[in-house]
Amino acid sequence: MDSFDIYVKEYKNEKWNAFMKNVKPSGVKVKSIPQDIVDAVVHVLGRGGVEWLQRPLTNLFDGKTAKEVLEMRNGEKALKAVIMRLH
Repeated sequence: MDSFDIYVKEYKNEKWNAFMKNVKPSGVKVKSIPQDIVDAVVHVLGRGGVEWLQRPLTNLFDGKTAKEVLEMRNGEKALKAVIMRLH
């Protein structure tokens, strides 16, 4: 099992919903990225989180960008699991 599969297995909607209760709307928009993910990343990483979403995630997901991960089957789950770990 690779790290992508571990993140997918780790993700639970209940955990994400509980995590998001502490996240306020950021007012930041990133094309092709769901707003809840943008808000969560800005909450955890500050405005620099926008750059994190747009650059290759070298140590995660074989260097794919967040947009590329979201296009993968179960990619949204894996990305959300990583964001919760960053917190």
